[in-house]
Amino acid sequence: AEAVEPLRDDHRGCFESVMAVTVAAACTAVIVRYLIGHPETSPARCAAIGLVWAAMSIVFDLPLMLTEPVNMSLGEYMADIGLTYAIYPLIALGAGVLAARAR
Repeated sequence: AEAVEPLRDDHRGCFESVMAVTVAAACTAVIVRYLIGHPETSPARCAAIGLVWAAMSIVFDLPLMLTEPVNMSLGEYMADIGLTYAIYPLIALGAGVLAARAR
């Protein structure tokens, strides 16, 4: 996030896109790596892993965003950042379904 921070104010649309692509890429890489080591994992377990990851991301992020210097409200945070973390369980579930079908 630090590397693209200058885009946040000057090119907000580009910043949002870069962040969403980064989150999706990280999630895809991690769930694929996990499934390589645990090929019998069910789609439900993959979705649960994604939900835990999303929850952890929000728990780590929230204190930083609700306090100085950012001072977002909870609603602003969820609309601007928090909703992006829904990508984690969605990608994880999709990967789990594909892995189950490949077995």
